Amino acid sequence: MNCFEIAIVEDNDEDYAEIENCLNAYSRMNHVILRLTRFAYGEAFLSELRHPFDIVFMDVQLRGMNGLEASRKFRENYPETVLILITCNESYAINGYEIEANDFILKPVHYALLESKLRKAINCVRANNAAVAVTISRKDSTSVIFARNICYIEIFSHSLVFHTIAEEITGYGTLNKLEEQLKDYGFARCSSCCLVNLKYVSGISGDEISLYTGDTLHMSRFKRKPFLETLARYCAEGKA
Repeated sequence: MNCFEIAIVEDNDEDYAEIENCLNAYSRMNHVILRLTRFAYGEAFLSELRHPFDIVFMDVQLRGMNGLEASRKFRENYPETVLILITCNESYAINGYEIEANDFILKPVHYALLESKLRKAINCVRANNAAVAVTISRKDSTSVIFARNICYIEIFSHSLVFHTIAEEITGYGTLNKLEEQLKDYGFARCSSCCLVNLKYVSGISGDEISLYTGDTLHMSRFKRKPFLETLARYCAEGKA
């Protein structure tokens, strides 16, 4: 499945509508799912983040906290996210290098230009995630999804349930095999029946693991120490 989480930080309704229309057109023509979330202000974007985004479109000239400052603060915690600045003034692109923006788009936004930038951004997201794919076997078919879209995998009624950012998929297999396949890609076992994508972990409280999706998972006593050690290494490497 080609599914990408996109944030649009834009305070002008007309400009947002134009960006939204372009992204929806790209989605239709290229058969990819683009899940769009709008933030009207930089402060709201930083305070209301609930899960990691693949791509962020950031208007530079926001009211209140401007887009450059919001981007700088965002980069402190999300160094790998593809960040595209949107501006009326090309000179702001120079400032973008200071915050390691991936690209910029000049207003007014037109489809031809956005299509080119978005295609490059999606390729960058896929490269960052090494296009790690997981094959899900089912009774009558198989499907392939990107590992980055999996929030967690659990055993339920002798089946594997893949909780992705878009849906739940039930299949067959063993959690041990998936753990071995995904151990180098930010996944860790929190219990005998659950494997978690660490990029979706938003907090730990006692034996409870909170995810950006709003889900809460239980951490078993026997898996607690290795899970926390793996999470600490993951954060230290700047992946969280």
